[in-house]
Amino acid sequence: MVIARDRSFDEAFDVLFAVAERVARRVAGPSAAEDIAAEVMGRTFARWPRVQALAYREAWVARVAFNESLDVYRRDRRLDGPGTFRAETDPATNSSGTWVASGLHFSKPGCWEITARMHNSTITFRLRVGRP
Repeated sequence: MVIARDRSFDEAFDVLFAVAERVARRVAGPSAAEDIAAEVMGRTFARWPRVQALAYREAWVARVAFNESLDVYRRDRRLDGPGTFRAETDPATNSSGTWVASGLHFSKPGCWEITARMHNSTITFRLRVGRP
């Protein structure tokens, strides 16, 4: 599928991207800000005819960036400092066809909050990870 380029979007991109990145940096932190801003700009592009007509375009982008940043901040965050984790999944272990986490690997010990989402379901749990 070919998407026609809209010159007005190209002209607004730098300003709107900066707004999205600034909001994301404040809410989710500097490591996630650029990815969040890129996601927001994808949504903005998809809705450009409607967004372009708004008198408060920057505010709309800021709100979308804030909501996306909150989702990122809430998901997979360490409660006592920065860190990352990865999950191993094995779809064959569940007869219903959904994934099952078969291993969680944390970059550092500490207090973690993990949120998993699948379709319309969400589960959140907190745990303390000690040293091996």
